[in-house]
Amino acid sequence: MRIHEISDNPMIVKDKLKPQKIVKGMLKSSISFACAIISICNYDLQFEKSTIGSLIFPNKDDTPIFNTAGAYGIKIRFNGAQRLIKIDDYLPIDDKLAPILTSCQNQFAPQLLEKAIIKLDG
Repeated sequence: MRIHEISDNPMIVKDKLKPQKIVKGMLKSSISFACAIISICNYDLQFEKSTIGSLIFPNKDDTPIFNTAGAYGIKIRFNGAQRLIKIDDYLPIDDKLAPILTSCQNQFAPQLLEKAIIKLDG
């Protein structure tokens, strides 16, 4: 399903992601990814940064903007090179409409980041 079909008021990031609100997805790799996102959230809260927000495009002042066209760019450093991974906003869900990827309530940044990493890793 697309983001706007999952949520009536979709947000990519609302303020800052809270580490205690991160929920591991159903994929085996999701536990490692969820731990990494929690670490980044803690760093952002401690040093008043917006690391996750600065990785997702389109954005304004390091805050990702919901794109009605459903196209996003995710900036990732991989094997020493900066890459821009292009993804759409179709997100996998289970039969109970629960997210399969790592999630954070009504914020979709973790799911978009995990989708980009899965695409990059092949």
